[in-house]
Amino acid sequence: MTAVSTYSSGAILRFDKMNYNGQDPTVPDPTPGHWFNTAAFSPIPANTFVIRSNPLQFDNLTGPSYYMLDATLAKTFRITERFRAELKAAAYNLLNRLNRGNPNMDVNSSQFGQALYQGSPSATFGPQTQELGNVSGRQVELGMKIIF
Repeated sequence: MTAVSTYSSGAILRFDKMNYNGQDPTVPDPTPGHWFNTAAFSPIPANTFVIRSNPLQFDNLTGPSYYMLDATLAKTFRITERFRAELKAAAYNLLNRLNRGNPNMDVNSSQFGQALYQGSPSATFGPQTQELGNVSGRQVELGMKIIF
């Protein structure tokens, strides 16, 4: 049996192109529908030149954590003296865990501050805004190989 476990605590969220009114952006118990305090931000008025009024990031505000467990189980056995068989089962996202992507960071969106969709770990490789790969529910592969 072989297993690979991956854990990421969540990337620091980046805020861009919005007004920050000074309220605490964190909430005590984030939920997918309310990941941070959206009342702390407002859109920049149209046709206005504004130098950034908000910090790019808040150190205590991170996206959802990510956990994945992949496992493989294989067994080789003899059929005859000359033939062998290998039976193999591989499971990806073995625990069938929903790993949410970062919340919507567009202040003009109706889903601003909501982490509604399945995602992948941010900032593992590359810039913090990069989402890597397409993560789905549990996937199982079964295979048998005859060796002669």
